[in-house]
Amino acid sequence: MTVPYIFADASQSIPLAELDANFAAVGSADNIEYNPPFANSTVETVTAKLSQTVSVKDFGAVGDGTTDDTAAIVAALAASNTVFFPAGTYLTTGSINIQSKTLYGVSNQASIIKLSGSNTNTPVFTNSATTNTSSAWGSGGGFTLSNLTISGNWDGSTANSVPVDNFTSLGSVVTWYMGNYCKVYNCVIQNSFAHGLGFYCLGYSQIQFNSITTNKYDGVHLYAPNSTKSITSTWVSNNSIHSCLGYGSVYINEALTCQVTQNVFEDVSYGVYIDGNDNRNVAVDYNDMEQCSTAGIAVVGNGLNFSIQNNFTGVSSPVITPNVFSGVVNNNYTQKSYTSGLPTTGNGTANGAGVNNGWVVDLFGAATTNQSTAQIQWRSNNNYNAGIPIGMVRTNHTGTVNQLLGSLIFSTANGSAITDYLTLNSSGALYPNTDNTQPLGGSSNRWSVVYAGTGTINTSDANQKQDFASLTAAELETAKAIKGLLKTYKFKSAVAKKGADARKHVGVSAQEVQAAFAANGLDATQYGLFCSDTWYVDATGNVFESDKDESGNVIAGLTSVTQLGIRYDELLAFVIAGI
Repeated sequence: MTVPYIFADASQSIPLAELDANFAAVGSADNIEYNPPFANSTVETVTAKLSQTVSVKDFGAVGDGTTDDTAAIVAALAASNTVFFPAGTYLTTGSINIQSKTLYGVSNQASIIKLSGSNTNTPVFTNSATTNTSSAWGSGGGFTLSNLTISGNWDGSTANSVPVDNFTSLGSVVTWYMGNYCKVYNCVIQNSFAHGLGFYCLGYSQIQFNSITTNKYDGVHLYAPNSTKSITSTWVSNNSIHSCLGYGSVYINEALTCQVTQNVFEDVSYGVYIDGNDNRNVAVDYNDMEQCSTAGIAVVGNGLNFSIQNNFTGVSSPVITPNVFSGVVNNNYTQKSYTSGLPTTGNGTANGAGVNNGWVVDLFGAATTNQSTAQIQWRSNNNYNAGIPIGMVRTNHTGTVNQLLGSLIFSTANGSAITDYLTLNSSGALYPNTDNTQPLGGSSNRWSVVYAGTGTINTSDANQKQDFASLTAAELETAKAIKGLLKTYKFKSAVAKKGADARKHVGVSAQEVQAAFAANGLDATQYGLFCSDTWYVDATGNVFESDKDESGNVIAGLTSVTQLGIRYDELLAFVIAGI
């Protein structure tokens, strides 16, 4: 046996036989003189010092990628809590207990630990705990892995017969039960026949700055059976996780205060898959989720106080496929574009602080000729899984990808029917999509003032009119009577606001005009100059256009409101005819 770390270079160790009783070097190694740090020390002192860190090669490990180094690794772990792996490839049969141990290498390119065989559900590293542990998380400590490549034995094509959710039968590269303070730093985790890193209940742990790639199932699988045995205070950050064929890069079930931040996820079904019905304080922020074939984030279970912010996905998927949860959902973007129709899954609404908060669905699509290139959608809270948005805004490019011409289109959907109503074109003109069908404002939602450089143009083309006739005697008498009804008046709302400073207006009251028509045997409602609109309100003031629902049933508890109006351009023409 040789003593590691006597020289600054860990590879230059001196056999114990070459030290005299005072631990002074008898000779030198590679002609490098040794200035002993242990001179005049006792054997017990040196033994304690040397047990702090050992090299697997001091226990017979070869590191040639062919020799089975399992026994040497186990022996090194038995001798020290901290074990160093010099450059090399260390073949192992796996299932090595590293509880409360620290393992590290020269770099994650130089120090490689590889599972022998092929396509086996055997973990490389594990611990002694089981799923039967009654503790909420830990059963005696975690571990630290750094600067290592740890490889399973999946050949990249063979199917795994064990279901992805059967945690106890899967051998991930690291399979860990009921642990606290587990740390994986700057490692490559690859080629697992199951998950890259698999944890059954976990607390106060960090998975950071790793490359987790080409695993048969999830990159990082964090599972807990319920909220009392949960994933707690765990960070998955600054990792590159890709080409994992399970749920996706990171799977989380029943988490309390778990953060998934600043990662890059590629070539997976989901970037982050959140399951379970009692997730709380889960943050998925600042992740780049490229080529997630189904969605960047899936919230399958329910939860409270989520933070899903500032995430980005590529062109193949929406940002999020949601369930009902509360929290902040903000500034999430995707390049997904739709050439026709709408996505069947996408971004719904979450219940946040009692308010239905929607979020961006589709932005910044790649444009081609006549293609709908970007969409913003809103869904009702009751229809978050319906697949059809309640409202939509999208852009249509009329040129190629390098041209800026385009229009902004406002649409709504009812069931599967999508209707475009309003367009803002590339010249800044705002117009309805269908001629002469859409009002501006409503009887109970009026504009207070309309400012314009010129007056409105009302169509008066003879080709669009019929049944021309001169005014009858009764109509002329009514016109004369209405002339006498012209008065000054003030609006009650203006008086309430301005008092005596409210200004006077000149006009008529619709009720008096209606009475003038009736006095001459005429029905004012048969003339376009007279308007009558009715709507309905409930006890809380909500407005309904009809007192019946979509099935034709009367809605209980509604009160009708009728408001009369006058088209003054027609009224004045009518009065002038009678003068």
